[in-house]
Amino acid sequence: MKKILVLTDFSDNARRAAEAAVTLAGKLHANIILFNTYVSEPVMSEYGGAPRPVDQLMWADEGKEKLKFLKEDLRELVQQLPAGDHHPSIDDRHASGSPGSQ
Repeated sequence: MKKILVLTDFSDNARRAAEAAVTLAGKLHANIILFNTYVSEPVMSEYGGAPRPVDQLMWADEGKEKLKFLKEDLRELVQQLPAGDHHPSIDDRHASGSPGSQ
């Protein structure tokens, strides 16, 4: 089965690209993988103003929530595809680091 990888940073442009991927997947009989990464900053314990690990967890949690909402919105678009088109499944992935390291 073919899959379309949709990278997202939750910007308006990324949303439009994800919406276009739904239409494209319907025509190509492909499924969709939504992928988001976040960069965690190194914590320097000797520096009092360093980012706290709690902040990193908040970034991760916020990204997961946004990914969940985007996935739900795209599922609504899938339901609007014409009857003859493939109705793609949508999987999501969320990880720390750059997309190239995943």
